[in-house]
Amino acid sequence: MRNILILEDNESDLTIMKYLLNKLGYVPFCFKDPYEAIDQLDKVVIHLILLDWQLPHMSGIDFLRRLKKSEQFKDMPVIMMSGRNELKDVKMALHEGALDYIIKPIDPLIVQNKIEKFLTGVDSWQIMPLSDQQDKEGSIPLRLELKGISEVGLEFSGPVGLNKGENYEIEFAALKKLEIQQVPIRILDIKNDSAQKVVHYIGSFIGLKEGDLKKIRLFCRSLNLLKQSA
Repeated sequence: MRNILILEDNESDLTIMKYLLNKLGYVPFCFKDPYEAIDQLDKVVIHLILLDWQLPHMSGIDFLRRLKKSEQFKDMPVIMMSGRNELKDVKMALHEGALDYIIKPIDPLIVQNKIEKFLTGVDSWQIMPLSDQQDKEGSIPLRLELKGISEVGLEFSGPVGLNKGENYEIEFAALKKLEIQQVPIRILDIKNDSAQKVVHYIGSFIGLKEGDLKKIRLFCRSLNLLKQSA
């Protein structure tokens, strides 16, 4: 049984998250006050923290900084959940040690996927392969090729150069074509293909806005329809 601490002062968001975690079989510990949450960390083993930014007495980002300075809790995985949707806020949270950033209003399915990906390593979203006709090229400045995409993640290939667990800003033509604002991508897995002399990367989008999530969802559905009709 995994314990998840929710630090959120919005009653409706707290209710949704508590219901979702109970449904998934996790044990939620819910707090509105950061100082009460800090006290709880010394009493119960917590496996993941879902952290809001706007909180009373202490901001979520300050809570995160305090957590990462603690020798006892510095490795505690944290997912920020906030209505702050500027790219600079996403980058700040990642810089301070957050593993992921979910922009409100929350999508329960996205939240479920990201929680389970960190706690169990299971990704329940199918990455849809792109056809040869779609724009694949990307750069960071390495030459990369987008291979597939889902609402929460993507698969791409290229030469050796990216590190697992790190975040990168990668621009892909397919995302530009969908008019999706580029957000950081975390490398979750790396698979070497010695025969092709390339590396296959599995990544996760961090901080996609609700509108961009819908664009990707519709795009993936269109790919699935094309695949079925082929």
